[in-house]
Amino acid sequence: MSKRTARQAIASVNNFVLATHVGPDGDALGSTFGLAHILKMMGKEVICYLEQPVADVYSFLTPHLPIETDFERVVAFADKCGDDVMGIALDCGDLGRLGEKGGELNNIQPFW
Repeated sequence: MSKRTARQAIASVNNFVLATHVGPDGDALGSTFGLAHILKMMGKEVICYLEQPVADVYSFLTPHLPIETDFERVVAFADKCGDDVMGIALDCGDLGRLGEKGGELNNIQPFW
């Protein structure tokens, strides 16, 4: 996918579910929270799904970000958005690395 195509796709949607791999490290959290911040600055609604709470060592990254560990709330957010939602996985090579709900996250379409 080209940068232009990605920019156009992101511009066309107002709501995002971001996710990263289980046991996220600094680069996983940084890329997820960095994109969340950019999207929020663009006026988009964002929810960041993490299978487990952020480790204490990274808690300084999280004070103002929409982090959700309850998957049912993520589903409710996506359902409320209807067709105006996009899922994006960051720092993750396959759905299995997203944890138990990786396959279900893929139901959010489009999901990158």
